[in-house]
Amino acid sequence: MLHLSAYVGVIISYSHTITLGSLLSGDRLIRYMWGIFFAYVLVLVVLARWSSVIHAIRKPLTVVEVQRETEDTVSVVLGGSHITNYSGEAGQFITVRMLKRGTWWKSNPYSLSAAPTTAGMRITVKDRGDASAATFRLKRGDKVAVEGPYGIATPDIFDGSRPLLIAGGVGVTPVRAMLECLPKGSQPLVLLRARKVDEIPHYKEICDLTEARGGEVRLVLGRTAQLKSRDPFAPKILHSLVPNLTNCVAFVCGPTSLTFAARKGLREAGLAPSRIHLELPWW
Repeated sequence: MLHLSAYVGVIISYSHTITLGSLLSGDRLIRYMWGIFFAYVLVLVVLARWSSVIHAIRKPLTVVEVQRETEDTVSVVLGGSHITNYSGEAGQFITVRMLKRGTWWKSNPYSLSAAPTTAGMRITVKDRGDASAATFRLKRGDKVAVEGPYGIATPDIFDGSRPLLIAGGVGVTPVRAMLECLPKGSQPLVLLRARKVDEIPHYKEICDLTEARGGEVRLVLGRTAQLKSRDPFAPKILHSLVPNLTNCVAFVCGPTSLTFAARKGLREAGLAPSRIHLELPWW
């Protein structure tokens, strides 16, 4: 709603300047020219910002399945006859607009929690308030408008190096999707941060996918105050958890505090900044 109000404010203020502003009030030709330029720019903005929205609303996807993963997370599989209009990769995200009263006018970004296929796309959402809580009320057959997928953090970032995937909270969703697309023998090392195991969405899937690729899942469990080290991503700890750390390429996704702490620890442990990729899960 804030963005929509901003659009209206810009139009009103610009119109006020054209019709009443002292700089242009004395020259009708200049006023007409500025009006034409403004209309041209406005059309470009509308096409750039809203053409994809209109297309998504005209060709919506259908909720195929809704499944509770943990106490506060749910997975939604989207499919239907228009799914073939979308192509993407593991690690990317989509924006979802629920075509229901009260929610149709706003969209929210969600990471894909499985590699997208022509059969459907899966997102996993944590209940963080009104926007994400509405996802829990979706039912099979509901229509949603989808834009994307977007994002550059795909399995290609590892480029043959050993993958190090660090995640916490709902940040495990792109990690789970990436694991699905890693080659056999890639030996991914997955570090998961949580208070309890049963709070980790898709934990069994992550373990199975990691094991199938010759990798290992390691857990850092408990509240921060209860850990032996208040900084679970301190360089010394990272080196003990990750052999040959400096040869890895790291992907980090989770709450802001976790993401920045992991980046700081990885850099201090000697991993080059170019080998560290961050993703913040907004929902």
